Parts: sequence; structure tokens; C-alpha cells
Amino acid sequence: MATTSLLALILAMGATARPSRAAVQLPSPAPACVQWAAGDVQSAILAAHVDPSSANVQVQVGGSPALGPESFRLDVAGGRVTVAGGDEVGAMYGLFELAEQIANGGATGSWGQVAASLSATEQHPFVEVRADNPFCQVKPLLIRDVAMWKAYIDNLARSRFNMLDLHGGYDLNDTSFPNLYPQLVTLPDYPDVGNRQEQAENLQDLKDIVAYAKQRGVQVALMNYSANVPALAADRIADYTSHAVAALLRAVPDLRTLGFRVGESGQSESFYRDAYLAGVAASGRKDVHLYTRSWGASQSKLEEIARAAAGGLDIEIKYNGEHLGLPYQAIQGGGGAYSYQTYIIPDAPYRIIWQVRANGTHRFWAWEDTDFIRRTVRTFRLGNARGFSLEPYIAYFTPYADAYYQSAADKRVYRYIWEKHWAWYFAWGRLSYNPDLSESTVVAAYKRHFGPAGQLIYAAVQAAGPIVPLAYSYRFPGPDQRDFSPETETGVPLPPASGAAGATTAVDPFAYGRREPMDGRSFVGIDEFVKDKARGLADGRIGPFRVAALFEDAAKRTRDAVDKVGALAGRPGDEWRLLRVDLLAASRLADFHAARIRGTVLTEWGANGQNPSDFEAGEGDLAGSRAAWKELAAVADATYAPLLNALRGQVRFRWGSLLAPLEEYDARVASTASAGGETDLDPGTVPRPMPHLAPRPLLSTLLKPSDLADDSQIVVSDLKQSVGSGKLTIELNAWASDGIAQVLLWYKPLPSESRWASVPLASGESGFSVSVPLPSVGMLYLVEARDRGGSGVEFEPALRATPYAVVEPWDSH
Repeated sequence: MATTSLLALILAMGATARPSRAAVQLPSPAPACVQWAAGDVQSAILAAHVDPSSANVQVQVGGSPALGPESFRLDVAGGRVTVAGGDEVGAMYGLFELAEQIANGGATGSWGQVAASLSATEQHPFVEVRADNPFCQVKPLLIRDVAMWKAYIDNLARSRFNMLDLHGGYDLNDTSFPNLYPQLVTLPDYPDVGNRQEQAENLQDLKDIVAYAKQRGVQVALMNYSANVPALAADRIADYTSHAVAALLRAVPDLRTLGFRVGESGQSESFYRDAYLAGVAASGRKDVHLYTRSWGASQSKLEEIARAAAGGLDIEIKYNGEHLGLPYQAIQGGGGAYSYQTYIIPDAPYRIIWQVRANGTHRFWAWEDTDFIRRTVRTFRLGNARGFSLEPYIAYFTPYADAYYQSAADKRVYRYIWEKHWAWYFAWGRLSYNPDLSESTVVAAYKRHFGPAGQLIYAAVQAAGPIVPLAYSYRFPGPDQRDFSPETETGVPLPPASGAAGATTAVDPFAYGRREPMDGRSFVGIDEFVKDKARGLADGRIGPFRVAALFEDAAKRTRDAVDKVGALAGRPGDEWRLLRVDLLAASRLADFHAARIRGTVLTEWGANGQNPSDFEAGEGDLAGSRAAWKELAAVADATYAPLLNALRGQVRFRWGSLLAPLEEYDARVASTASAGGETDLDPGTVPRPMPHLAPRPLLSTLLKPSDLADDSQIVVSDLKQSVGSGKLTIELNAWASDGIAQVLLWYKPLPSESRWASVPLASGESGFSVSVPLPSVGMLYLVEARDRGGSGVEFEPALRATPYAVVEPWDSH
């Protein structure tokens, strides 16, 4: 019947009609993901005004020992193009690469011209696991929107993400984590748990999502956060869970990665060892891989589970707490389970996946900083990790765009808010697959999205890139997502409301400056900087004036770049309208922090040192910071609807709501601090006047070039590292225009909670050198050089690169 129908169709088209040759010649049978990517190539060829029948593209899947999983080679020989994939996903990526090259090359009119614009390339994934980490929200259950997930998975696959790491459930309103199993599986032995019809519908939706993801080369992993089942007695929950695990795995055979959260779940590690391992065994499946999180769990207990898990165990470890913050593992010397603790060990029975909790830092404003992402990606191999799992904007926020905006026109721009953040997915996915991806390829993506203005928009987005991460990481309020929301908070403590109890109580006038940086080894906070200057201490760390200058520069460059874009029409114009708001709001946030940092330094210096000139200058900066926040509010509140930021207790949030508290706080600061007197306070306490020795000079007379971002006067070069006999030896050269006063080696055992120590390098005819004991657990180290004029610089400065070098445990012998 099929042959007859095809023949009839051809005859109906005319006696001379013949079916045209496909643009891409696929193997038979061709995997679904390869067929899908071939469609992108076909579309690119048509867009180049080329007859598909003239194209010569051959696709090979597997069969090449040199190409591993998800790798590909694209060869060009004259008019013949060959895409060879190490597996079907590699072939899919190779076809995406080909389609992209055709689109970016600009050649049109003939296949010969298009082929001549192509470049041969061979690519391999930089890290094995490139996961996107949204949450399965409830009320309603988000997996019911299958159409959304299909579009979302298409986006992930094209961006080279290979895993949808779905955690949950999560209630947007009360921030709780309901158990997913009662919503997904029906168990005959537990008829009172859940609604059978809803369970059947929800399970079918999950099966559809998992099956679709497989057709796109994306694996779905599911981590259930809670074990609590309200309808059951506590002594029956383990049995219920093991049966639910088995039922889910039998019902969804393509779900091969299943997870659980120990910390905050109310159950011990042994509960999960027994319930999950028993459930996997009962399912009859041999291909199930388990994963969990390190937060709130015992490492030794997780190691027991790892050894017993036939399919292996991965442990997701928080990269920088529940924020992104800095582009390296910055929480060192403390932090507990908010960092990697002692999990980096040789011969571990588990593998590490870095869980990048970026949604604490980035909640509303669009962000994509290519250099920052490249730097971050290159750290994902620390600890022999398999890769990373990245929280997107929709992890703890609704995916539906109409909840974010006020006007009907703005609500219509996107159906899903993640569509607005297309560049986030593109950059994180593409750069984690290939961190050497050319800048021109990233720029070309913006040009395809926005048209000719794309390059200018890219420049504006990059200019704004440093602002929000630095607003969080320089003044580190804490590692938890509930501790701070850098896009929606000033960092200034809210005073008691007028007329409320305690409203007349004195406040710490310098509370904004009490917060220490996330990386206290490479950055020096405001309060410590002021005290060190009073003591005449040299310091190579990045301090407040340098950070303020970075904010100022980013703000100016962002606004200058935005001004160059001009008006856009149609769909690009709609998207630019909303992106422009985010960039301008971020620029005003930078203005706020630049002025607030300088103002806090100067008022603290002036008040404590009886220096009215600096104190008055600082008050002027504080006023400037309030003006910047007012401008931020004018930009953002005109576009955004009142927002729900539940993890920070912000309900119907408006940026303008923080103006009055800022003004009240600064007024009380002026009256409290103007009396002077040295203060020595813990954060949040009332200042206690202390005896002062003498009026301080103007702070500007004490600032060194390195305080003001000029590190060109000190140079460290030819650094060499050698390991042997249980020691780490460092040799280097150092030069300073004022002469080198001291070179220090800062070092610490690798476990994140160990503390930094320092030792001076000895000076010799061939340079500087030092040897320190090298522990079997590995080590971090960095170098600080100080000159005779009081300047200091760390190498590498944290604003340019990961500031420390790593000797991992297996390299320490």
C-alpha cells in the first residue's frame, strides 16, 4: 500500500517528476537524534539558497576507534562533507556543527560555495556530564506541561547539554520539597497513598518526557528530595520507598539515573542504602545508576552506599554553596557541606558532579559572561569529576513568563521565561563541551538571534557580566540561597520601621562593610582593609577601591554599549526591549555598589580617625549610592511585575521598596557615626566608642598603586613547581619597580575546610624558592609579592584567573 501511494503521488506530480535527493545521506537505520539534527542541516542549506539535491553530506555513526562517546569529526574534501560521530550523539553534534558553519559562513547560491566556506574540525566533550538542573515544581506538577519540556529538551540538546537533572518536588510558594513518588506511582500494597488517576497521568507524562529526551540524545536523571509520606506511619516509609523505586524503574525503562537527597530529608543514609538498593534490585534492572548530594550527609556512609550500588554512585557537591559567585571553587577554609570538604580522595568509590547552584546568584536579570563561563568550566575537572549540574533560572522560579512582567506587550514576548535566557544555555552548554569555542561563534549566535545588532548586544551583555556575581561574592552574606539575592537587595541591613520597638536603637554604621568576601584569601573586605591601612600593613589581595573601580567600569561600559544598539523592530526589538532593562538595571546596581563601597570605606576611616574630610566625602558617596538605587528602581519597576522571591521572603517585591530603608539607615549612620570613636564590632552589633590615638591622615595619601588596580609595578614570572620526597618546591622570579620586599607562598591542604598558611620564599642568585611539606590529601597554593613601597599583588589575580594552583592527591607523590 505504501509503495502504491508513493507511486501515485509521483505520477500526480507529472510524468517527469522525481523525488529529490536528500541533502544529508544517513546510515540506515538512522537514530532519531541524527535524523533530527540532519533536519537542521537541511534547513541551513535551504536558507543559503542551495538546492538540497546538489549537497554532498555523508554521515557515519560509530566505527571509528579514535572517536569516543559524543565526539565527532567533520571533514571537507572539495564538495564532499563527511560527519563521523563516535556514537549517535556525536553524529548529532557533528551535524549541528555543520548547520552552524553553513549559517555562520554566509556563502549562498551553490553547494560548491557553501562547501568552500566550511572548516574541518574534530571535537570531544571537555567533561562527560553536562547537566541542566531544574526542579520539578508542584501545585501544579510541572511535568504535566509535556510540550514545554519537549521544547526545553530541544534547547538543551542543541546547546550540547546531555542530561536533564530533574530535582524535586518543589513548592514555589512555601519553599517545601514534597515527595514525588506519591504523585507518580500507584502501589497495590499502599492504596491510600496518592490519587490513582493523577498518578497514572503524571507517570505517563514523565515517560513521554524521558522518551523524548532519549530521541534528542539527552538523558533524564530524577532526584527525589523528600521521603516523607503523610499517609504512612514512619516504620512503613522504607518499605513504601523501596516498592516505589522498583515500580518507577519498571514503568520508565529509559530512566537510568535515579537519585535521593539525604540532608534535610528526615532520613538517615542507611534508610537510602536499604530502600533504594532494595528497590533497584526488585526492579530487575541492571543499568540503574544512583546519585545523591553531599549536603548534610556522612561521607563514610555514602561510601558504603557507593560500594554496594551495582550501577555506581555519583555525588553532587555544591560548587560554591547555593550560589555561583566566583568562577572557581572559592569557599575555602570553612563552609562545611557548602563546599567539597574531604570528598576529593584517591580511589573514591563514587564520582563527583559539581552542582552549580547558580539560581541563588542569578534570579531575574539575563546574564551571560563568556569569559567567566570559560573559567568556570575549566574547574569542573577538579577531583576527577565527571562534570557539572547547573541550576537554570527556572530552578526556584516559575517558568511561565507572564508572571514576570506588567504590560500585556511584555507578557507576550515569551511563553516561557527560559526562552529569554537562550544565551545562558548556549554559552554554558557549548563552552562546557568545548571551552575553546571561538568567540566569533558565540557572537554569531547573537547575530542570528538579533540580526545585525547582535554583535553590539553581545558587547553590552559582556560588559554587564561581572556585576551581579561580584555584588554577591565581594560582600559574602552567606553560602545559602536564603542568605542573599544580589539582584534584589542592597546589602544594607534594614532598620526597624519607624515607630516600631527598637526604632531608636543605634545601628552599626558600617554594617555594609562588615561582610567578608567569599574568597577571603584573594579579596580583602572593607572593614579589614580600613584596619590594615590604619596599621600600615601591606596586602596583595584585591581590595575595596579596586572592586569599586571594577563596578564603575562595568556600569559605564554597559550603558555605552546599550546606547550603541539603537531601536530594533519586530521580534528582535521585543526581546531587546526586555534585555535592555536587565542590562541597565545591572549597570545601576554596579553604580550603587561602587559608591556604597567607597562611601563605607571613607566614613569608617573618617569617623574612627577624627577625619571630617574623608567622612564628608564618604557621606557624599552614600548619597550617590542611594541615587543609583533610585535609578535602578525606576528602570526595573517600570517593566517587572511585583515578584515572588520566596527563598528571600520577598513577596510582591519592588526595587523601589528599598529606597526609604536606605535613606533611614544612612540618616542614622550620620548621626551615630559623626560622634567619632574607634569601633571594634562583630556584624550587627552597636558601635562602642574606643580611645583613639591621633587623627588619621587623608586615606588617599595612604593608598598604593595596587589598591587602585595598578599591578604593573610588580611582576612574577617563570614559576616552576616540582613534587618529590613528600615536598612541594616552588621556584620563581620576581621584580618590582620599588624593589621586592617579600614574596610569600600561601598554601593549604586540599580539603576545603583546611586553613591557609604562609611562608616566605628565600631570595637567591637565580630567584626565589621555597619547599613545604606536601600532604597526601593534596594542596592548593598561590604566590603573593610585596614591594618596598607597600604595594602587594597575588599571582594569578582572581579577577583574571583561578588564583590558586592545585596539586591533587594522586599528583602529590
